[in-house]
Amino acid sequence: MSAISTIGVRMVQQHDETIPQLDIREALLSSDVGLQRIGAAAIRAASDARDVARKAGTAIIVTINGTVHAVEPDSPLLPDLTELLALADVIVPL
Repeated sequence: MSAISTIGVRMVQQHDETIPQLDIREALLSSDVGLQRIGAAAIRAASDARDVARKAGTAIIVTINGTVHAVEPDSPLLPDLTELLALADVIVPL
C-alpha cells in the first residue's frame, strides 16, 4: 500500500481550517447512508476525472501541502483508487 492511502475532501468550497476533513474510506464505512453516498460519489468523480484527463492528454490540477500542481493522471503523487472504487461499488452500487 502506498504512503498516500486516503483522500480527504472538505464539505465546503472555501478554505477553512476549522472544518475537519472527511476521510472518504470512513465515509464509505459510515452507518450514515448520506455519508456513504458522498464518499462513493467523490471517489467515482476522482476516477472519472483521471479517465477524462488520460483521454484528453491533460494534467489534473491538485493542491499538495498548500501548493498547486499539475500532475499526470497516473502520477504516483495521486492515491491509488482501486481499493476505494471496489469498496464504493459494494457499499453504494450503481
